Amino acid sequence: MGDRADILTNGLTGAAIGVLQLGVTISLAALIFSGPLGAGAGRAAAGFVLGTAIVSLLVGSTSRLQVVTAGAQDTAAVLVAAVASAIVATPGLRDGEMLSTVVVMIAIAGVATGMVFWLIGRFGLTSFVRFLPYPVISGFTAGTGWLLLRGGVQVMHGRPITSDFFRDIFSWSELKFLLPGIALALTILLVLSVRRMPNVLVSVAMLSATLLFHIVGRSASSFSVLEAEGWFIGPFESDSGWSPIGPDDLRNTDWSVLLDNSVLIAAVVAVSVVGILLNLSGLEGDRDANIDMNHEIRSAGLANLAVGATGGLIGYHLLGDTLLGRQIGGRGRSVPIVIAAMAGVIFVIGPDLIAQVPRAVAGGVLAGLGVSMLAAWARQALPRMNRGDQLLSSFILVTIAVLGVLTGVGAGVVVAAAVFIVKYSRTNPVRHVIDAAGRSRVDRRHHDQMLLSSSPQTIVAFELQGYLFFGSITGLRRQIDAHLDESTTDYLILDFARVTGIDSTAAGGVAAIATALDDRNIAMLWSGLQPHVATELSAGTQPVAHVASDLDHAIAWCEDLVLANANIDVGTDPPSIDPFSPDIMRALDLPTIELDAGTTLISTGDADHDIYFVESGTLTAWLHRDDGQPIRIRQMLPGAVLGEIAFVTGAPRTATVRADTPVVVQVLRRDRFDEIAVSNPEVALAVQQELLRRIGARLASSSAMVRDLLE
Repeated sequence: MGDRADILTNGLTGAAIGVLQLGVTISLAALIFSGPLGAGAGRAAAGFVLGTAIVSLLVGSTSRLQVVTAGAQDTAAVLVAAVASAIVATPGLRDGEMLSTVVVMIAIAGVATGMVFWLIGRFGLTSFVRFLPYPVISGFTAGTGWLLLRGGVQVMHGRPITSDFFRDIFSWSELKFLLPGIALALTILLVLSVRRMPNVLVSVAMLSATLLFHIVGRSASSFSVLEAEGWFIGPFESDSGWSPIGPDDLRNTDWSVLLDNSVLIAAVVAVSVVGILLNLSGLEGDRDANIDMNHEIRSAGLANLAVGATGGLIGYHLLGDTLLGRQIGGRGRSVPIVIAAMAGVIFVIGPDLIAQVPRAVAGGVLAGLGVSMLAAWARQALPRMNRGDQLLSSFILVTIAVLGVLTGVGAGVVVAAAVFIVKYSRTNPVRHVIDAAGRSRVDRRHHDQMLLSSSPQTIVAFELQGYLFFGSITGLRRQIDAHLDESTTDYLILDFARVTGIDSTAAGGVAAIATALDDRNIAMLWSGLQPHVATELSAGTQPVAHVASDLDHAIAWCEDLVLANANIDVGTDPPSIDPFSPDIMRALDLPTIELDAGTTLISTGDADHDIYFVESGTLTAWLHRDDGQPIRIRQMLPGAVLGEIAFVTGAPRTATVRADTPVVVQVLRRDRFDEIAVSNPEVALAVQQELLRRIGARLASSSAMVRDLLE
């Protein structure tokens, strides 16, 4: 019983959505193939219906969603109509050439869209939609709504809208065609706007309007009279049935006209890409949280390759119809199969049945969808945006209405990009400014450390962040100038560790900063350069004193120069830092260990608690980041003590210590210290006090660094 109920539910769901889809599809054919292209309306309507059958069947049967419907897209149709109008407006194009050129254009757009869809899915590029500004998307959606509304009125009117239309709009000769369609459009708007009304009523309204028109019209007149007066989208020419793209179409196509309109055709493809990604994102947010967008867009790509070859309209996943199917209770692949079967039946019956669709119904469907999109934009999209985004979205709508789709979207993207640049340029490119003298992780003698600490602002480090472009580099230069006006600086470091990228204009700005600093006898250093940033900066000749692997090495390099200028030797054989007193070292009587350069003395996680006194040579303590990159946390010179944290706390080793040069160290083992604490407590106390002093000095240096970062 349950299976029968599911079959019945899926059948009714497919039938309801199928009526809606086919009604929209036929209306879109009437929209594109009107006026001078009217002779191809029958062929186009049949081709679009066949395309709907193909897309519904292929996408529905290969999708991994619980239920999905796919079919001809109104947004694509609006742009295709714009390209068709441009082709029609080409001087000197004969009727036969005109029709064939439009038919081939639709086929090219469909095949190109299919290829792009498949490539996007193949290479996993579906995240592209997340980079589109919402005001541009909403403005385009509203503009599409306006074009559908205008196209619907044009279909009701039966010919292109000109100035005469607005002059005669209130005459009965015009109103009699408009009023039934307007009534249907308002009904569709009401159904789609009121949440309590099921959207399936749109299908009911379309069928009811068609049946009511035929009943009332044929009771008051005859079908032949109604047809002669232009109440139906037909009659079509006797040979206007469906046919695939053939040699005659290719021979009659004016390829130079297609080349002239290649940008518009590319826009059809681009808008279709945005459309399917937005629809898939909407489906992802509704229920199918684990939707494989790359698979879905590949399926749509293959379907459009087939549709393009048959002369159908671009189609893909329909967000509204899919959600409607879920609301009704449809599940599984039988829903799109029912829709495909209905489209197949209509296609087989041919243009005679399609020709009997009233213009009021075809135009009313388009107008209803268009005004519903405009209403949703006004009620839902605009309130989500700030005032600036609202103005941008409205600007795109007005531009599309006045100048066309491509101009409107292009202008919107340009304005959005300009707004983004202005906003991003206000983001501070400087993360921190550090008074860096004495802040390196190199152990130095107390006298040297005091000399560095007494030289404030001698070494200044600017930690940069984000993407650097011409707007942000201007802000950086202002901050550097303001800082130098208030201090005496000899070394200025630009740290690029947190810079994600830099454009050529910003690289030129950095070069200008370096030149200006060189003129003031201030040395510039770079640190933390990522390869792509280094490549951009190396394009020009710049007066840079030194390039360091990270900020700590850059600071240490500057400190060495400051001490050297103070006649303190910090060359290849650096002096000892303040050692333990000779009396204490004699009382400890420690054994020594000799290490070659590159030898590891301590490894992270070691459980020993020995302490080491550096007699000669240098060592460096390293930590490793999650990505495996080493970070220098301390460089130790002769006289330094290492391992004191584990010695005092008993915790495992927190860093790896490796010899930079040949090293001699003395070792104080924990059990030896415990013996000394009993036999000579004064020496043990002196050792503890000296260790605490050194730990406190490092803590004070770290606190000063933190204070700089907080200011």
